[in-house]
Amino acid sequence: MKIRNGFVSNSSSSSFIIKKDKLSKDQIDAIISNDYKDQRWCDEWNIFETDNTIGGNTFMDNYDITLFLSKIGVPSEFIEMDGENY
Repeated sequence: MKIRNGFVSNSSSSSFIIKKDKLSKDQIDAIISNDYKDQRWCDEWNIFETDNTIGGNTFMDNYDITLFLSKIGVPSEFIEMDGENY
């Protein structure tokens, strides 16, 4: 499992997925809005949603999505990063 903290200077890819029944409506809305005001200097994540999950992926330099998810109260055990639990 790759764990990245902070800014990286090379291109990379990463993804995450969370079961929606583990999230509040406010958390889902925050993820969908893709408006991470304190981390605007990085490329955005591509957010996707199904009936049961919400997730995202990116292929460029990006911000630490796990930090954002933590700030909106998503417990780390609910997050799968790159196919593994974070």
